[in-house]
Parts: sequence; structure tokens; C-alpha cells
Amino acid sequence: MKFVIVLFVGLSLFQLSCGARNRDFEAGNDAIAKVMIDDTGDIWLNSRPTSLALLDTEFARLKRVNGVVWYYQKSPSQAARASGAAVLTKVSEYQLQARMCASDDYCKKAFDE
Repeated sequence: MKFVIVLFVGLSLFQLSCGARNRDFEAGNDAIAKVMIDDTGDIWLNSRPTSLALLDTEFARLKRVNGVVWYYQKSPSQAARASGAAVLTKVSEYQLQARMCASDDYCKKAFDE
């Protein structure tokens, strides 16, 4: 059931992210939050380990500056899916646009830096 909810939220956010591509280039780096979920389910924000509480603070700031979340999940492990669902819930809660970064997307390269 959780997988269905995550899939539904992901597809909803994907629709929003389609219009965000051009805005990503217009927005400065301070208007983009790069959120990555690693294999163990740990959450990283802009290449630094973080928590859901700190994401609240960052997402509230992004909401004020009309920012975008770039989201990347390294693996489909159980821990990563659970953390990913929590992060996507926060994105939805703050009504932020999100870009789901896949391995062949230009934004995926930002997570490799």
C-alpha cells in the first residue's frame, strides 16, 4: 500500500516537474534543494547529511523563494523507499515543485559532484 502511495505522489510531482525544467535554469543555486536518498535510507541535502526536521526548515525557505527540489534516490531498497516516501510527503506538504532525477537526466550529474 505504501508503494502505491509513493508511486501516486511521485507521478503527481513528476507532472509538476515537467514545467520546472526551464525554471531550474532561471533559478539561482539558492532556490534549488538537492535531496538524495542513499542506499541505507539516509537523507542528504546539498551533499550534506540531514534530517526530516532540517528539511522542514529548508523547504519552508524554498517555499518563500519559489524554489525547486531536485530529488534522487540511489536504490530501491526498503530503507531508501521509506525515507523517500517521507521526503516526498514533505515536498507535497510544502507544495514545492520537484524534479525527479534519473540516471540519464542532466540534474543527476549535480549529485555526483
